[in-house]
Amino acid sequence: MGYYIDSMTSETFTIDGAVFMKLLREWEELNPKEHMSWCQRVTDVPHLTAVDIAGGFGFSVTDNENGSIDIDYWEGDKMGSTWDEIWGMFAKSTSPETDIRWMIRGEDNEIWCEQIRNNTHLTLGVEVIYQIQE
Repeated sequence: MGYYIDSMTSETFTIDGAVFMKLLREWEELNPKEHMSWCQRVTDVPHLTAVDIAGGFGFSVTDNENGSIDIDYWEGDKMGSTWDEIWGMFAKSTSPETDIRWMIRGEDNEIWCEQIRNNTHLTLGVEVIYQIQE
């Protein structure tokens, strides 16, 4: 089971890998029987990095070799049950100036926006309004 994404437009954003991993470990402490979607628990496999986790979740990532990671796109098979949680961790791991939007259309043609702004993640409904010109 799961929810498939049909299409999306994305903007690259950068996270601090150390901050992301700290937030992930805190989340695992609060949720001892859960894991970040199909990824393994960091507490069980301590050598996992932020690149491993984000990439394993399905995001296209670039390791900047300085502790920061660019999140470029999502190319996973389907969204996991912790989709909102990982976006929240991404938001708290960005610089306060980050202001990005990913427009997403799901398998049932629902359209929504994942936004990160001022270290906050929002999922926004999208209404498409058009007028046919003759």
